Amino acid sequence: MHKIGLLVSVAALLLPACGKSSDPAPAPSGSAAPAAASAAAPAPTASAAAAAPAETSAYSIVLEAPGEIMITAMKGGAFLAVSSLYLPLGEGPLVQDPAFMKGLKKGEPSFGLDGGEWPKSAWILAVDEEGKGKLYKWFDSLGGRWEPQPILREGEIVQSQNVIGENVVAAIQMPSNDIRMALLGGKGGVLPAPAAAKKAAPAGDGAEEAPSDTPPENDKSCKVKMSPDGPYLLAGTPTGEAFAAGYECQDGGGKGAPMVERWEAKKVRGTVEPLPAPATGSLVLIGVVAVSATDAWVYGNADGAPYLAHWDGKAWALEKAPSGKKINHLTTIEGGALLGSFEDGLYTKKSGGAWEAVALPKKPEGFEPETAYARTATDVWVAGKAGGKRYLLRSAKVDKPVVMPSEKEVQATLTSNFRYPATPLCAKPYAHLFSIGPSATPIPKELPAVKKSFEGKKFDGAKLVVEDDGRSLFVGAKAANVEQAEAIVKAFAEANPKTTPRVFCHEPQVKKDVDWP
Repeated sequence: MHKIGLLVSVAALLLPACGKSSDPAPAPSGSAAPAAASAAAPAPTASAAAAAPAETSAYSIVLEAPGEIMITAMKGGAFLAVSSLYLPLGEGPLVQDPAFMKGLKKGEPSFGLDGGEWPKSAWILAVDEEGKGKLYKWFDSLGGRWEPQPILREGEIVQSQNVIGENVVAAIQMPSNDIRMALLGGKGGVLPAPAAAKKAAPAGDGAEEAPSDTPPENDKSCKVKMSPDGPYLLAGTPTGEAFAAGYECQDGGGKGAPMVERWEAKKVRGTVEPLPAPATGSLVLIGVVAVSATDAWVYGNADGAPYLAHWDGKAWALEKAPSGKKINHLTTIEGGALLGSFEDGLYTKKSGGAWEAVALPKKPEGFEPETAYARTATDVWVAGKAGGKRYLLRSAKVDKPVVMPSEKEVQATLTSNFRYPATPLCAKPYAHLFSIGPSATPIPKELPAVKKSFEGKKFDGAKLVVEDDGRSLFVGAKAANVEQAEAIVKAFAEANPKTTPRVFCHEPQVKKDVDWP
């Protein structure tokens, strides 16, 4: 998934200081969340021929949403961004767990960044209230939380990130029409250095000179052969080779012809080569996939037709695509196979074999795969769109898909409550009932509203608590499931019609347990 361009167009990326995130929380308010639904366990995927009837597809709709669904795949795992929430894509069903959002500033629009390593070096891009970019890293060592990372200098932008050998490396655009590589995680070692563009020496001197490490102020001449002004698409192999695809750098900015740079393992200097020209039209690059030192792919579109260029260890050559429609995404499956998301469907190709169409469900009609993640050869997730909605498919049997709220609804709840609404996937539903007062307020011995609302009612497994969020004290209930949380909220609202209790996906900071009446 290459969503970096979305952020680049909004603001220069990434900065703020390290340290623990603190989110002051005003008193929650509002309405309840949707009822729960189930997600089934994985089942084998089908890699059938294009002529196979859709009814034979091993894929089912897991989730639908009114807004974009993005899959961030990385070494060792992946996660889903949908409706301003992050959900890990693991062996089991999808789960909305508030612990996975820990450390992120609530309400910031966030985007996944390709190519990290889960959970050791996973990253998320976000945009703060001032429109500035921000980078978070996941820390297992801190009990599992995201922490902001100040890795960039003023005016720098992350263009791409990926795993190269044992390192997680970012390609970072600099203000001086240059690019640098930064180590974001791993064991260290040799990082690729972009090939420098040589400049002609002054008249009368037959030699060429490399650009200075400290260019004059406002010097926008090219410092590297490939334009740092995006896209700069980076990929690496398990054995340490690296590939970057982009466009020729031009003095003063802008992009020239498409090109690619290759680095051998443990080599800091690469070889820059032109990419094969498309059959027709101007090439728009989308991504690069590196399977091995002798098997790499650059893909994109030209005049509405897919473009595939393959490196066989000796030369780059055009490869025939399995479809005449646009390509959206290309990824790998264990064993070196490819999985391609095209405008008209999903296709797979074993190493050295031919492309085959993957049978997808008949509904939703007109489904267009946008990104895919193969956790294993038999457990594949596919995100795409149809009829103005977004869908998530999985190679598993799912009886009923989950319907997610819109990003606008989630953001509205976060803005007013600093709590995440409970979707049907919520693992920790919380029935927020009423406020006692500021945190320093003594907790009353009697809670008449609780007795009035719940006397004679039974909620097995639910735990009534007083929460202290650092600013205020609240009374609420940790529920066994979303349906139970809604029932608790309903009972309280009926007994106290002037209140606005709500159901959140939230882990309260419990100050005191309260007995049910």
